[in-house]
Amino acid sequence: MKNITTIQDVYPAVEELIPLLKEQGYTELSCILEHRMHEVTWTSASELYEELRDVLCDAMSKFDTTDEIGYQMKKLVAVIEAEGCI
Repeated sequence: MKNITTIQDVYPAVEELIPLLKEQGYTELSCILEHRMHEVTWTSASELYEELRDVLCDAMSKFDTTDEIGYQMKKLVAVIEAEGCI
């Protein structure tokens, strides 16, 4: 998966995460992220990042943060929060 170091990396990293979640059986989370990314109209990028952070934080309790999916989710949240986008 893509290395996530800046806020510009978040959108493509979430795009990569969606099919991986679906493949691993996390269809509901995959659909939620897909919906937020492609079907909701956001008034600002900050709104999108805040929503992504909230969805990922809620879901992270179900994942081991040492596996690939959990680590990516943790990293996404950390970058969103560090960049001050919310």
